[in-house]
Amino acid sequence: MLLNFIAHLLLFSCLPFYFARQDRWIRTNSFYCYMSALLILANYGSSIYAFPITESISISVGTLVYCAFMMTTVLFVIIERDVGVIKGIIRLLISINLSLVVLSMIIRWTLSNPAIQNHFNTPIEIFNVSLLVTSIGGVVTISELLLLIYLFERIKSRVSNAFTVSSLYIVTFVTIICLDGLVFPLVINPFSGHLISDLKNGITGNFIMAVGYGMPMLLFLVLFRKRLVEYMNQPLLLRELVNAPRKVLIDEIEKKDKSLVLSEQKFRNLAESIDDVFFSMDKDLRCTYWNKAAERYGYTAEEILGKHVLDQFSMPEAEPLADFYQNVLLSKKPDQMEIVLPAQEGFRDFEISAYPYEAGISVLVKDITDRKEMETRLLQSQRMESIGRLAGSIAHDFNNLLVPMTANAELGMMHLPRGDKGHDYFKRISDAATQAAGLTRQILAFSRKQVLEMQVLDLNTVVRDYESMIKRLIGEDIRIEIMLDTELSPVNADRGQIEQVLLNLVVNARDAMPSGGTLTIGTANITLEEPHKEQYGELQPAGSYSMLVVKDTGHGMDSDTRKNIFEPFYTTKTQGKGTGLGLATVYGIVKQHQGNVRVSSEPGLGSTFKLYFQHAEQSVPAPDRKPSSSSLEMGSETILLVEDGVMVRNILREGLEAYGYTVLEAQDVADGLRLAAIHDDIDLLITDVAMPDMNGRELYDEVVRLLPHISVLFISGYTDDVIVDQGILEEGVNFLQKPFSITSLVQKVKQCLEQTTA
Repeated sequence: MLLNFIAHLLLFSCLPFYFARQDRWIRTNSFYCYMSALLILANYGSSIYAFPITESISISVGTLVYCAFMMTTVLFVIIERDVGVIKGIIRLLISINLSLVVLSMIIRWTLSNPAIQNHFNTPIEIFNVSLLVTSIGGVVTISELLLLIYLFERIKSRVSNAFTVSSLYIVTFVTIICLDGLVFPLVINPFSGHLISDLKNGITGNFIMAVGYGMPMLLFLVLFRKRLVEYMNQPLLLRELVNAPRKVLIDEIEKKDKSLVLSEQKFRNLAESIDDVFFSMDKDLRCTYWNKAAERYGYTAEEILGKHVLDQFSMPEAEPLADFYQNVLLSKKPDQMEIVLPAQEGFRDFEISAYPYEAGISVLVKDITDRKEMETRLLQSQRMESIGRLAGSIAHDFNNLLVPMTANAELGMMHLPRGDKGHDYFKRISDAATQAAGLTRQILAFSRKQVLEMQVLDLNTVVRDYESMIKRLIGEDIRIEIMLDTELSPVNADRGQIEQVLLNLVVNARDAMPSGGTLTIGTANITLEEPHKEQYGELQPAGSYSMLVVKDTGHGMDSDTRKNIFEPFYTTKTQGKGTGLGLATVYGIVKQHQGNVRVSSEPGLGSTFKLYFQHAEQSVPAPDRKPSSSSLEMGSETILLVEDGVMVRNILREGLEAYGYTVLEAQDVADGLRLAAIHDDIDLLITDVAMPDMNGRELYDEVVRLLPHISVLFISGYTDDVIVDQGILEEGVNFLQKPFSITSLVQKVKQCLEQTTA
């Protein structure tokens, strides 16, 4: 029986937790249906069954249900925080009790009629008692309910701590329920001979019920603390219901109206000030608000308010939007989507965020076209960097292979007379190696690992000196126009690399004009007032630039081609007509000069390439490209050669020895340091830059401690930040980039040795 009682108690205790988690419409309707059932059960429950607690105390179903009614009512008031709830509960009590009174009277009159058959022998006295209990009990219940809520209101007006309020609420609830156990027997049957036992049974039973319901009630207040705090911050509900004068209520209503107007004004000011589209719709997707930013997309507020929002779009765009908004309305949860929609300047990417509320949904629309383009450019830039890093590493290894090819072919030609077939074979090998070296230089250029020998350069001079070669390249069917700015400012640049850029652009322009046309090459001083966003996401700073322009009247490029022209190995030419490295090389060289490239082109309208180079801030002396002696005389100095590549080391040793030098050959850093320690007559250190245990710079620092007079020549297959900074050769550093010929090596060696003796 005890378990049965506990099961009933738990069942009635769980319902408030259910109500608190439902939407308002479901919660309200469920609550009033549930309370109606409780009131009916409470009136007839005492006559159905009871739970014996002790030999003298039992708890009727009516008491169990009455306490559940009181607990659920006060918790629902806390959930809703609305005076209308109290009014609704009182109206429900009165209407249910009146209905039960009328029903009991009808049944009592029916059973008292002799003509009516009473198959179950139901005693009329049950309905006599029901009339009394319903009539008086309703008044008592309303009084106790109002007293309980009044005490709750007084507590919340004087105590600010939520835990203290919860504890006092439980004490108050237990007190009122025990009071009911005292009042009800006195009111219902004051002259009964069992009054004392009825009072004892009523107070004790109600105390047990109050404590039993008090524990889940305390748990509810803890779990839903936020609702309790919100209830505590509300004005006194009973004062609004009973005590508040009419003028006070009117004043408070006017105050709330002003607050709502002010709140709405703040909302409108905020919505109108933001730069993103913001609008709201009702549940039928008809526009109820449309901010100023939204008018940029073709519709004013007057044109769209009250209309179906999706009527402004064609079906392909409207369908996914309709599904999205309906899902938000049904789920009642915020959601987000990205979509491409038409705008005044064409199609744009938008991010749509929808937020449901009671009357519909609010929508925030952000134009993310620029962000998407930036993300695309960033990914493209990262991909280019990865390709460049890979290509640079491949070029380094390839250059190490080309050195012995070039050097062996050169030494072979030195030992054979011209006209000899063997000499011709070696010449072919040398020419092929030279072409391969040119390919690796292009790879190093677009990967920005080429070594630059900077000088103060006049771009006009480069164009004039190159004009005759350009005319031979483009053919007679293409007219060339040279338009040079006579006031052009000089730049810091590597002349050979600028010539390579000009050559690649001219060849590209020639191929774009197979039926002839006009090639225009020009220069100008340009000032950018604000930074410019480049194709691959890099930013061209504001400032003064010297601009080199190459323009053709060829077939032009569409947008897809323009996006990919600077990618290595991308070409629109037929197979065998191009490597796809020309424009990638241009881009890499210009970027390594800290410059920028802009391209404008349309199909059938030709293409224009504008190259921007920063003005020279200080003079950089031009490197001396020629040796001091016009002929390669034999040498006699001692050279320490440190190179971890066997083939490269062997051929360099043989080449140097062919010109009379004594070569100490070291296969690694440790071997080089050992030779430097035992030979004090070494005049020059030739070392590879990139080696496993120690780089070339660090090796030189160690050797110079042993041989202070020694000079150094660094060799490498690609730019290394140990020797050069961003590919620009430091002043005074002797460097030779692979692949190189024996002649170039001997010339550089003589130059280094002459610097030492000077």
